[in-house]
Amino acid sequence: MTNLFRKLKSKLPFSQEPNKLEIHDDDKFLVSYPKSGNTWIRFIIGNLLKEEGESIDFHSAINYVPEIGTHDDVINEMLPPRIMKSHSLYQEAFNNVIYIVRDPRDVYVSYFHYLKKRLPENMTFSQFLRKSDIYPSRWHIHVESWLGKPNVSSVIKYEDLLIDPFHEVQKMSHLLFGDKIEDEKIKAAIDASSFGNMKKLEVEKGRPFVNKEAESKATTFVREGKQGDWRNYFSEEDEAFLLAEVGDLMKYFGYI
Repeated sequence: MTNLFRKLKSKLPFSQEPNKLEIHDDDKFLVSYPKSGNTWIRFIIGNLLKEEGESIDFHSAINYVPEIGTHDDVINEMLPPRIMKSHSLYQEAFNNVIYIVRDPRDVYVSYFHYLKKRLPENMTFSQFLRKSDIYPSRWHIHVESWLGKPNVSSVIKYEDLLIDPFHEVQKMSHLLFGDKIEDEKIKAAIDASSFGNMKKLEVEKGRPFVNKEAESKATTFVREGKQGDWRNYFSEEDEAFLLAEVGDLMKYFGYI
């Protein structure tokens, strides 16, 4: 077992005070840069594990895949093996990591919309794209911190989930649960976790917030979830800037 100390940035909505969490050898982790599909996968896992008749929404999904540093009270009550979410930079203590990666162009667009109420009112997307003080880091720093590490059992591309969700979820299911989940249940979990259904659940049931201030500054979490929306926001200068910064990584993942 390992004691993990994790401090989040105080300016952003998922901030928490430093806290101590005991990590178990059989714990499993979903790690990604923000806005890379982690919440979608949490919904799918919740729908794979839920009790008959239970509905998975933004509140109940926490009981199946809580976030480290935000839902530690839930984590401490969970029976092993536990599955946890994190946006943390590389942590050696995280064993059995599934790392989720998404085209950084779509990531930055989605993150811009998510944080819009917390940004200066006149900040443009181009200005946001160049921000250095962004949680948890610039996209490439986060990805590079996890890429090739021995505790990462699989890297899942968000775009592959869009193209063939059954194959990708089946692969994750084997990593997380072995052969315990039947194919029909995987298909049903994917259907129940569609973007349309998630968007509906967000409107009807809302989602949890750490405090009233965070709630007042919240934007809609579920947007389109599609690939290529970046083309509606990037100027030629924006493309050149990001390619200069992360072009090699984008080529590695087949984004360019």
